Amino acid sequence: MLTAFSLTDPLPRAEVSNGVLLAVVRRWWKGLTVPLLLIALLNLAIHLATNGTYGFHTDELYYILSGQHPAFGYVDFPPVTPVLALLNTSVFGISPWTLRLFPAVTDAAVVFLTGLCARELGGGHWAALFAAAVALLSPLLLATWLFQTVEFDLLAWMIAIYLLLRILRTGDPRLFILLGVDLGVGIETKLTIVSLCAGIAVAVLVSRDLRPYLRMRHPWIGLVIAVAFAAPNVWWQIDNGFPTLLYIQNHGGDIAIGGGSAAFVAILILTIGPFLLPLWIAGLVFLLRYQRWRPMGVLTAVAIVLFLPVGTGYYPAPTIPLVLAAGCVAVGKLASQTRRRWAVGLVVASGLIELAVLLVILLPVVPPSSMHRLGVNKVNPDMANTVGWSEMTAQVGAV
Repeated sequence: MLTAFSLTDPLPRAEVSNGVLLAVVRRWWKGLTVPLLLIALLNLAIHLATNGTYGFHTDELYYILSGQHPAFGYVDFPPVTPVLALLNTSVFGISPWTLRLFPAVTDAAVVFLTGLCARELGGGHWAALFAAAVALLSPLLLATWLFQTVEFDLLAWMIAIYLLLRILRTGDPRLFILLGVDLGVGIETKLTIVSLCAGIAVAVLVSRDLRPYLRMRHPWIGLVIAVAFAAPNVWWQIDNGFPTLLYIQNHGGDIAIGGGSAAFVAILILTIGPFLLPLWIAGLVFLLRYQRWRPMGVLTAVAIVLFLPVGTGYYPAPTIPLVLAAGCVAVGKLASQTRRRWAVGLVVASGLIELAVLLVILLPVVPPSSMHRLGVNKVNPDMANTVGWSEMTAQVGAV
């Protein structure tokens, strides 16, 4: 026989637990985390769907072989990337698609962090999602699908940039310790992050908001940690007669022959995306205009200036997501709602048009047999370097 249920009777424990769980899920879904994750997962899905089209790149074979001979350093890169190659091949075996799992995850993480950077810059919910979507469409994150040092270097830069933004917004000095850990790992990943360290140092010195932290212990603890992380590679360099310095000198000569500063600017614009360049410019103006965020603009400018005469255009590319995020926040601050809608629509349309125009040289979507006919191998030599290794190896083996 059924009995009446009083509103004053306690709910069953299972119903209470389910209700709390549903409330948590609903709150999580309405927050920023889930939408950003979905955009990041879309980036991951794109790479997972295309990463197996081409064979190994020259550099990928180099990292695999280097990982099989562990050391504290190598002539042209620190040890983190070879260690990751060893870990990947030990777990998944040796194949192009599995080797590129780590870069795919790295790109997705950068898309997610771009959205978080927009939020730290004062953008709201939609500005953060807008920034993540723009990052998803940017040539930088579509073209970086090979297993190379630049992939993991990009993530190290983005984590450092996000932590510095958090420091500027929250004033929490303890984040300098995490910043030191990240920069230390970054130094053991790719030495170009030294330019980011220089940019951060200049930004701290010129910023009224950051200079007072120099009187606290936390930045110095972070510095000690970064130096400690770098010590093994420094010791290896000393023990082997600084081979990386010689490599950098020779590589600088190759870059100068290849076009120098003019080529640098062209590659940087292509990496930003010609159609997204106005948004990038708006973002840089936004960072330099507002005193609170000026250190981030200074950081970006320092990285570009340092590499302009000596490096290729993709070296300071890890600052691109930050500046694009700032551009999205600037769009969100337009006074007129109509103008904001037009600006967002124009940026998204520009990104999609750019994707359609550049797709074949950004992602491995063209069959290897059609690469030469379409001229992809000439426009993007990295793609050409993924074709023909198996045949050449077989010929050499036969000889």
